[in-house]
Amino acid sequence: MLIGIGYKHLQVRKTLFETFSTLITFGKLIHSSSWVDATAVVEKGCVIYPGCIIDAKAVIKANTILNIGCSISHDTTINSHCFLSPRVAIAGFVCIEECCILGINSTIIDNLNIVAKTQLGGATVVINSIEKSGLYVGNPADSSNLVIGGKYFTDLLDHGHGTITANSSAIVDSAKKVDEWNVDNITLNGTTL
Repeated sequence: MLIGIGYKHLQVRKTLFETFSTLITFGKLIHSSSWVDATAVVEKGCVIYPGCIIDAKAVIKANTILNIGCSISHDTTINSHCFLSPRVAIAGFVCIEECCILGINSTIIDNLNIVAKTQLGGATVVINSIEKSGLYVGNPADSSNLVIGGKYFTDLLDHGHGTITANSSAIVDSAKKVDEWNVDNITLNGTTL
């Protein structure tokens, strides 16, 4: 079994994997055009798209997706539940912690650590370890390139579905409108309060 849910729902992928991994045998899918060194490890639940290269002693932990043409150099670990977009290039001795999303054509130089729940924008170049989760963009990516509201915003989202606190934010689909918003005894409905 494999989970067919993409990068926009990493937490759902993680929850499903952890819930069912003791009940169901998860497979792994490695495209025939990808090259995986004999000393590399690709764990269960992983999907390796065409044209990927996984070098010596690299470890791809459970439930991780490597999209088209990713290059993972020697002695690098990609922890569980990560999503690597097409053409991500990671040098040797790098550790990517769990639930990270690495944008298309992002590059990470050797001997770095990327903390859990970090997202890299497309073509981001990482030359220093990232120790604070958030969305990073630019060349080079550093703390000055942490997207405004990145960590603060993601902290606001760290609560249960349907729960809003005084310090919470709400995410809505920009293609749809909110017809009604209920908070305690107050109902916002169109233009009335």
